[in-house]
Amino acid sequence: MHWRVSEEINPEQKEELSSYSELTAQLLVNRNITSKQQARDFFASGLGALNNYNLLPNIKAAAEAVIAAVKRQQKIYIYGDYDVDGVCATSILFDFLYRKLGADVLPYIPSRFEEGYGMSRQGLDKILQEGGKLVITVDCGIRDAALIDEYVEKGLQFIVTDHHSLPERDNLPLSALAIVHPALPDSKYPVSAICGTTVAWKLVQKLAELALVQNLILRNLVPDEYLDLVALATVCDIMPLQNENRSLVKLGLKKLNRDPNPGLAQLIKIAELQGKEITVYHLGFVLGPRINAGGRISHAIDCVRLLTTKNQEKLFEIAAMLNRLNLERQKLTEAMLNEAEESIDIKVDTRLLFVSGKDWAEGVIGLVAGKLTEKYNLPSVAISIGKDGEAKGSARSIKNFNITEAISYSSELLIRYGGHAQAAGFTLETKNLQLLQDSLEDIAGRELKPKQLQRELVIDKALSLDEVDMETVKEINQFEPFGMGNPQPVFSLNGVTVKNIKQIGQDRSHVKLEILQKGNRIEAIAFNMAAEFAKVAAGDKIDIAGNLSADAWNGKERIQLKVRDFKNA
Repeated sequence: MHWRVSEEINPEQKEELSSYSELTAQLLVNRNITSKQQARDFFASGLGALNNYNLLPNIKAAAEAVIAAVKRQQKIYIYGDYDVDGVCATSILFDFLYRKLGADVLPYIPSRFEEGYGMSRQGLDKILQEGGKLVITVDCGIRDAALIDEYVEKGLQFIVTDHHSLPERDNLPLSALAIVHPALPDSKYPVSAICGTTVAWKLVQKLAELALVQNLILRNLVPDEYLDLVALATVCDIMPLQNENRSLVKLGLKKLNRDPNPGLAQLIKIAELQGKEITVYHLGFVLGPRINAGGRISHAIDCVRLLTTKNQEKLFEIAAMLNRLNLERQKLTEAMLNEAEESIDIKVDTRLLFVSGKDWAEGVIGLVAGKLTEKYNLPSVAISIGKDGEAKGSARSIKNFNITEAISYSSELLIRYGGHAQAAGFTLETKNLQLLQDSLEDIAGRELKPKQLQRELVIDKALSLDEVDMETVKEINQFEPFGMGNPQPVFSLNGVTVKNIKQIGQDRSHVKLEILQKGNRIEAIAFNMAAEFAKVAAGDKIDIAGNLSADAWNGKERIQLKVRDFKNA
């Protein structure tokens, strides 16, 4: 792995950030935060640090249309996606309209297997048959202009709230009553990378404002209501944890640890996390996968029920079911991944992986693509070939390759598609698979150079062991929560001496060691790196890189390095 040490802070930056320590200033600059105001914004916390919801394009028109529909007692449907973001957005908007405004409202989550991503004729026909008048999309809809035009003619009205990549201006769903999207042309919203749940939560704030003025509610929203769901969606939809997103996750974790949504409380209990501090890790790798399992294996409407019902018996029943589905999902992923691995042949000039299987579980292909990308550091596409002449695909990518843009060049082959720079989904006729594969491999071959495929570890700063103490760890921790766009800082400790190295764990796949330098020592732990450390012995000198944190043991705190990589000194 190539180590790239971040450029040392220059005198002008040091002067501008002189109110911060040298370490804090360096970590700020490494995150492209170079001014006092940017630093203040980064460290700001509390609801006052969030962007004003009124800055979202068309939010007033959307809220007024919803309030009007509520007053006319029209039947409203919230049309969401089946992932964590769509489920959380649907749950927030449904709960507010139903419980706070007494609206005639129902959630609608499409079946991944029968309808696929986004709105469908099947779903909209059902809404029409059931007397629906207004459809509010959350986390979808921005690419469904033709479908919206068609159903406006049939008597439905639409409000689109979304955050996905915009189509060309001419293909925006302009027949909707309002489009609420942070990246619309001429938008004054300060950031565009927010999740669909954040957009829906901001719409709820505007609805509460108007409802209070019109005496539809007696008091405004509790300030942090729904923030735990916003934080969960932000992390699981891999939004960059900078500025507003970082504040939302920080506030949401505080709510989750103090007064969680009842459904999340049940998931926390069933995952045996009660009494533990819930962190970003738990959002992304414990709670999120259980909610996603509903849409991947069964039907995500159960997840909306989990997050909106008050019935304790029902909560336990759904949480237990999602836990079982998650175990099933893990087994399916492993089996499909093994099958995919057997079919690939990595060559020197391979720039993209394209795997497929007959009747692969559609809800799991995205996980297979993600694991292939993680292992081989290549864009990956996983396809489930159905018996009906259609194939459904999911793609994951690396930072240097916009997979949704690459897929868009074959839009004439696709029935539908959508996504972000590093993740996408699509449907096409099976007969067009080879054409799509050829196109994607050609684009990746032209755009990705060997250097861009090299795994890289970005080192925030090289430290000596005499610079590492509890104050150092406290400085690092002020940058939490860590995640996409705000990674946990990585430090290198060069020329340290290895002491007391041993393999640990049930399968002895982990390594624990002490490292020394000029009389100072700390403990290091290297997970799943026993093979890499096989030739390292006590007394060897190495350069080692990893994350610094405080580890509690027997009531005492000690500093620990979580190893990311090492090499000979």
